[in-house]
Amino acid sequence: MYVNDKGNLCIETTVDNVPAGKKGKINIESKDDIQVKPGDDFILASSHRPVENMDEVSVKIHDGEDHPVKL
Repeated sequence: MYVNDKGNLCIETTVDNVPAGKKGKINIESKDDIQVKPGDDFILASSHRPVENMDEVSVKIHDGEDHPVKL
C-alpha cells in the first residue's frame, strides 16, 4: 500500500509479497455493505490483462460459492 507520484492511494500485490506461483488477488470483504464513492469516474482498466484481451474487461458477479448471480 502506498501513495504514488500522482497522489493516488495504491493497493497492489507484487512478486515480492505473494507465494511463489500465485498472482496475488486483493479481496475486500465486509460483514455489511461495501460502498465505493468515486468523486467522478469509475474506471476499470485493462492494462494488466494479456495483450490479446486488452480490448476488454470482465465483470463477474458471484455468490459466496463462486456461482454466477444476476446483477
